Parts: sequence; structure tokens; C-alpha cells
Amino acid sequence: MRNNMTDLEIRYFLEIVNQGFSFKKASQTLYVSQPAITKQINYLSKELGVKLFDTKKKSAVKLTPAGKLFYEFFSKYREELKKITDEAKVLDGQKTGEISIICLSGWDMLDLLSAIKLFCEKYPNISVKISAGGFRAIKSGLLNNQYDLAVTDSNQFHGLSNFSIHEHYRVPCIILFSSGHHLAGKENLCITDFKDDTLFIPSEDENPHIRQILESYCTSKGFLPRFETLPNLESILLALQNGYGYAIADQWVREKENPNFNYIPIDMFFTIAVVWKEDNGNRALPLFLKTCVLNSISPKL
Repeated sequence: MRNNMTDLEIRYFLEIVNQGFSFKKASQTLYVSQPAITKQINYLSKELGVKLFDTKKKSAVKLTPAGKLFYEFFSKYREELKKITDEAKVLDGQKTGEISIICLSGWDMLDLLSAIKLFCEKYPNISVKISAGGFRAIKSGLLNNQYDLAVTDSNQFHGLSNFSIHEHYRVPCIILFSSGHHLAGKENLCITDFKDDTLFIPSEDENPHIRQILESYCTSKGFLPRFETLPNLESILLALQNGYGYAIADQWVREKENPNFNYIPIDMFFTIAVVWKEDNGNRALPLFLKTCVLNSISPKL
């Protein structure tokens, strides 16, 4: 005589509910016969000592009050079992999981991509997905757990709680301007040559600290910049291509290799950081941080 419920019975029970209380649809998705499902549900009902489904109206099958309690319990049980199983595999050396990364748009991330490739070769059961976005997308993506990790300007997360910010190193900055700019042919350019020109910056929503940082730097050089705010980096690059204005960026920006742009180095640095939420529950993240990101990204000097 059977007196112990099985995982099979629980799985069948959950699938019936998830298929809108249709035993027929559940049998199709589980690739078993409908009588087999009914048999397992009868076993489960007897073992629990309660009726799980109200079948008075065959056209409107629903859970009994007791059935609702067990559906909630078994749903949580299955979720927790998966989490614990994944954790056990990590502890047992079977590294599995998925890492989602977002980097600031426009950066040359060749070093990081190379490091990720080596990581995936070492841990083939951990997949790594990498995206690019503006400051707003990075911040909201981490807050909403859309991404596990961000590589970005450290100033973006200063003053915010619940984030781990690993300031990795300083990257030299450049003045970026169009090859059609009226100063493009001049030799020995410096920041003061651009004092009467427009300095394009992203909106405060994108980068709330950039205006203050650049204003402080330009003031130290003896002039107050003429700011013009644009929505994002892509908009700034389009404006520069018109042949006027300039932007201050770090040396990771890909456009410095574009023949449509010119650039000159300046004595200013941006601090690059690796950022993640302190309460991130991804079991694969600590391994990734330790063996890949924190030890593998190198500055383009």
C-alpha cells in the first residue's frame, strides 16, 4: 500500500493547474496519458487526506480551499528545490548558471570579451551574456535585477546604498571632436583652445554628476565651459559629426579610432568600476567576479 507522495504526483498536480485545470492539456504537455495523470492525482489526494479539485462542474474545474493551500506550498517547494539543487551543484564542483552583464555604450570592451571567453572555456556550464547601454539603462537594469553586473563610470553609483562598487582603475580622458571641426588641423591643441566652443554632455538622468565634474575641470583651466545637454552618448556623437562642439570622454570610447573623429589627450581621468547589487542572489556571480572580471579588465593606456 502506497503512503508516500512522489515528485511525479506533485509535478502532475501543478501542471494541471497551470494548464487551466485541463487534465487533457496537462497530459499533452507532459507526454503521458490522461488516465495516468488522473491515477497519480488520486494517489496524491489520498496521501494528503484531502480533495484537491472541485469537479462538481466539469466545465469549470477549480481548486478546493485545501487544494489552493497545497498548490501554493508545492509551487514554492519546486522553486526552492531548484535553487538548492543549483547551489549544491556549485558546491559539488559542477559550476552552472548564467551571468548577465551591461557595459557603458561606446566602450571598447575587447579585454573583457577575451576574459569572458576564457571563463566560459573553463566553466562551460555557466553562460555569460553581455549588453551595452547608457547610464539610465545600467542603473535601472541593476535595480530591477535585469543584470547581475555593470562595468561603468564609478561616479554613477556614488551615494547609492545596496551596491558594491569596486573601483578598478583610472582611465585617461580625451577631447573628442569631428575631423571636420575648425580646429582639426591645428597642432599642439589643448583644452583652452575649445573654451569658446560647445561642450556636449549627457542629460542629468543619464549621468547626474558629469556636469559638475567637467565644470570643475574646465574652471581649473581658466574658463567656464559652454554646456549643451543631449539625451545620451549616441546623440552627442551625432552632434559632433556635424563639425562643431566637443565632448570629453575616456580613452575606451571606440570613436577615437574612427577616421571621422579627432581626439587629443588631457590630464583628466575617469574611474572605472565594476558594480553589482549587494543582495544579488546569483550563485555564479562570486565565482565570475573572482576569476574573471576583477582580475582581467585592463585599462587602455
